[in-house]
Amino acid sequence: MERTERLLDLVALLLDARELVPFAELREHFPDDYGGSQAAATRKLERDKVELIQLGVPIEYVEAGDDRELGGYRIDRKAFFLDDPKLTPEEALALYAAGAAAIAARDFPFAQDLAHALRKISLSGDPKKLGDANVQAGARRLLVVRPGDPARAGKLRALGGAVARKKKVHLVYRGVGFRPESSQQTERDVDPYGLAFRAGAWRLVAFCHLRQALRVFLVDRVEDLQVNEQRPNQPDFEVPAGFDAGEVAGARPWHWAGSEQTEVTLRFASGSELLAEREFDAAPATIQALEGGGARTTQKISYLQGLIPHLLSFGDRVWLEAPEAARARVVDELTRLQKQLEAAPVAVPSEAPPITTPAANEPLKRPRSKPPPESSAVPPDKRERLRRLLLIVPAARKRPGVKVEDLAHELGLDPAELLADIDLLSLVGRPPFTPDNLIDISIDEKNRVHVTLDQSFSKPPQLTVLEALALTAAAQEAAPADPAVSAALGKLTGSLPGPARQLYSALAQRVTTATPPPVGTQPLLEKIRAAAQSRRELAVEYDKEGRGAFEERLFHPWAVVDHGGRWYLYGFDAVRAATRTFRVDRVRAVRETGQAFADPGPLDPKLFERDEMFFPTGAGGHITLRFSPLAAAWASSRWGTKARPLEGGGVEIDLSAAGPAYAISLAMSFVGEAAIVHPPEARAALRDAVAATLARYRS
Repeated sequence: MERTERLLDLVALLLDARELVPFAELREHFPDDYGGSQAAATRKLERDKVELIQLGVPIEYVEAGDDRELGGYRIDRKAFFLDDPKLTPEEALALYAAGAAAIAARDFPFAQDLAHALRKISLSGDPKKLGDANVQAGARRLLVVRPGDPARAGKLRALGGAVARKKKVHLVYRGVGFRPESSQQTERDVDPYGLAFRAGAWRLVAFCHLRQALRVFLVDRVEDLQVNEQRPNQPDFEVPAGFDAGEVAGARPWHWAGSEQTEVTLRFASGSELLAEREFDAAPATIQALEGGGARTTQKISYLQGLIPHLLSFGDRVWLEAPEAARARVVDELTRLQKQLEAAPVAVPSEAPPITTPAANEPLKRPRSKPPPESSAVPPDKRERLRRLLLIVPAARKRPGVKVEDLAHELGLDPAELLADIDLLSLVGRPPFTPDNLIDISIDEKNRVHVTLDQSFSKPPQLTVLEALALTAAAQEAAPADPAVSAALGKLTGSLPGPARQLYSALAQRVTTATPPPVGTQPLLEKIRAAAQSRRELAVEYDKEGRGAFEERLFHPWAVVDHGGRWYLYGFDAVRAATRTFRVDRVRAVRETGQAFADPGPLDPKLFERDEMFFPTGAGGHITLRFSPLAAAWASSRWGTKARPLEGGGVEIDLSAAGPAYAISLAMSFVGEAAIVHPPEARAALRDAVAATLARYRS
């Protein structure tokens, strides 16, 4: 018997049983599977039990004295079925909107678990609360986009599973820095404590056995990974008490693990005071307003090299006042960049021969002297099939006579997959497997699905720990302050069985899927999202260039977009009579005008799946940036085929821009490893920006 079929038969038998089912009886019912020696049969049954528990099936063995034959197996029906969580229409809509936004991000670590969780909730609740049109209307007002490496999704799924199961991982890792000593490729074994989306990138927080210390790894710099699948259902390590992945990963690069904490003082030019709060996370109480304009703030950092690139990206608007050693380091970096810019850019052939960079290498494989041991776990594809098979019967029962195509769409399947699953389900049931004991599911001549006998598969199973975690992570990513989502999560996680609830609480601290919005912007985001949902016009105080020159713009907010960890407002600018994108961190205030605007219709998330949230208007031009060999891997992973390889190992890219401001900021943030080469006026503007910033430090 196929293992998937056996597991389903086992569930059907135990759900129908009103008393404990002894081990001997199971051996009798499944002679081909649990026959043979008692020790081998026991191991096989225990493996099946672990797999079912991971799928949310609360199977347990209840002892009755010292003799195993006196005890038996059971499934608690109350704990197995997911009852209607009694979500209000607002809670259901908000939860589905958050889930849809997270899945649309493409690299959500637990996308499959999230999809199953949403389907289970849909099947257990009132379908009137979860109409497709309402869900789409809610979801399209908030979009989460994570542009970049398409291979990231697979790495995140593997790492997410390793985090949840506490399994060791072998990494082939490329260093983070732009210096030869910090950009080397290494192989290391790690204990993956948690995952966090911080500072615009996914980060793995793990104990590194090579360094014998806790380290933070950029997932995009993981060239290859292999999860230890020996004893797949047993943890390889324990996570320290109180561990919080988001806190350890650090919301900003200057908070990453490095040397001991040191205190730095930052100075902000007049008109740039808002940067202290929005870009450097200074608490309002720590920001000192200066006479004549400008501001100063002091804060503790643990990684100066993480602060310098961000600091330089703002040019002469922000500079480091203390300590002196840190000031001197920044001056050295600026002086190096200034000398580079004083020389004419070296001409490079437009079609240089292909080069090999770390980003273009084939993933390295861990050398082995012998093949890895076979895993006793259900392979991931078969586990996914088993999980969805538990939903097909309740889904068909809830919609009698549903067409195959509609049911397949609801379950996220290809119709051919659904037909194959229905064929298998028709063989599932309780021993002795007579027609009355099998699931009676069929398809009529009009391609409609009917369930006559469900054999206790009448409702979807309870949420698994990972499914509950996926829901929480989606809310954290897409709706961090939505009270309706918080209320819905409370109802769902509160119904988890005790052990699952404890495991869920422990896991929730180990996966952080969103960078918090900039300090001071959460109230703005709530107002903007509410206005987008109800289609109300806003008056937005906006600083287009980020230099303190605020102007009021009448705006129709169509959506809030979290693009790579930075928040944007997208919609129609009534003054410019055109669609525009505003950075939320440059919005000082919003207010409703009392005017409404027409429904713009669904927004396609693919519109925002681009490297930069810039939509050319035709008024700008092209700027060419050149990256050194040390920065080439970063540029290649960011811009893909748009990055042209150069002789010697560097790359060039062309940016569409309304002006040189963004290119200047990007070049300065690379601390001498990137420069503008064309057009000459943009290169001159970069040279002027470096000189002005140096003047701040020397005055």
